[in-house]
Amino acid sequence: MEAITRGDVVMQSDKQVSCSVDQGIVVMNVDAGEFYDLNHSASDVWRLLDSPTKVSTLCDRLCERYNVDSERCEKDVLNLLNRLREKGVIKAQKMKL
Repeated sequence: MEAITRGDVVMQSDKQVSCSVDQGIVVMNVDAGEFYDLNHSASDVWRLLDSPTKVSTLCDRLCERYNVDSERCEKDVLNLLNRLREKGVIKAQKMKL
């Protein structure tokens, strides 16, 4: 599986269910029966994935919200997105030119 890049569009998978718990989110992969407890910043990313979103747009929003360096943000977000996709709770599409 090719790694997610900043030009890809990402979204929540239809094979998951999620709910808010305190200030975080718990996501379940329905097929695998596995739960993932997202921390505060990962929960913010999850909320932004409720509709298809380009990774670069997602990073721009997070940089504004957290006042973080764009390179650091992109690295951390791509790491998170690739892990979430491996767990089957998000999907990614390459942008067509």
